[in-house]
Amino acid sequence: RLDVSASSSFSTFVTGYNNLTVSSTTQNVTGLTPNVVYYFRVRAVNSSGTSSNSSTYSVTLKPESPVAYAPYNLTSSSFKASWSAVAGATSYQLDVSSTSSFSTFISGYNSKSVTSTSYNVTGLSGSTSYYYRVRAVKSSLISDNSNASLVMNQNYAQIVQVLKEGVTVTKNIDNL
Repeated sequence: RLDVSASSSFSTFVTGYNNLTVSSTTQNVTGLTPNVVYYFRVRAVNSSGTSSNSSTYSVTLKPESPVAYAPYNLTSSSFKASWSAVAGATSYQLDVSSTSSFSTFISGYNSKSVTSTSYNVTGLSGSTSYYYRVRAVKSSLISDNSNASLVMNQNYAQIVQVLKEGVTVTKNIDNL
C-alpha cells in the first residue's frame, strides 16, 4: 500500500495515493506539482495482515521548464533573450548556440548563470542565426531545457503587418 503526501505528517494525501494498492515494488506517481516536496511511505499486505509503515522518504520534483520568448533589441552583434519566470527558481542557466541541436555553444554561453528572466547576449557575429534556451535552477535541482528560440541576427529591416487587433508590443508580436 502506498501513501503520497505533501505533508510530512501525512495529514493530507495526493489525490489517489492514500492507501493505494500496488501489486509490484514500483509505482509511477503522476499529477504532482513541480517545486513541491512530496513524502511517501509503503506498507506490505499479505494474508497475515498489513505491516507497519515503512520509513518516510521525500522527493522534490525538479522545477518547471521556463518558456523562452522571441528575442528582441536585435543588433548585428547582440540580442536580448527573455523567458518566463519559474516559481521558486533562484537562477537560470542560459545556452546560446549557432546550431539548433546545441552541439556547440557560443563562448561564455554554456550554462551561463543568470539571476533574472532576461539577459543581453553580446559578442555575436552579424549575418548569423543563433538559438537560445534556458533552464530554471532551484537549490540543486535543474529543470529540463526550455524551447529553443531562434535569433535571426541579420543586417536588414523587417516590416511586420500585425493582423491581430490589440497586439502592439514587439515582444507579443514576435510571439504570435
